[in-house]
Amino acid sequence: MRFRPRLDATQTEVVEALRGAGASAYSLAAIGGGFPDLLVGDGGEDRLAECKNPKRNRSSHDKAILERQERWRERWRGRAPVTLRSGPEALVWLAAWRAERAARPTPQAAELGPLLEPISPLP
Repeated sequence: MRFRPRLDATQTEVVEALRGAGASAYSLAAIGGGFPDLLVGDGGEDRLAECKNPKRNRSSHDKAILERQERWRERWRGRAPVTLRSGPEALVWLAAWRAERAARPTPQAAELGPLLEPISPLP
């Protein structure tokens, strides 16, 4: 873990927007090694997010960071992180994520079957 993480300029704006809309958002930037910038939680689910500043000119240092991020993504077996470039974009993404969740069918009790049977006490 790095002592002083380098934060993208948009990260504060994105975090404030997500928190203002009722989601949890925590910085993971100190982890380094190409790991995404944020952990976002909403509705009992979690997503990773990468914050990018669309106005920034890319330096050789930035290119090295992008290479580490690509290597991390190649090894990651979970859902790919979302890339967010502004607070308004983060709110659009959050609304779409919430709509996706709302559209998912919820399992009916009959489908859960044995999962709902009471557990017998231990002898």
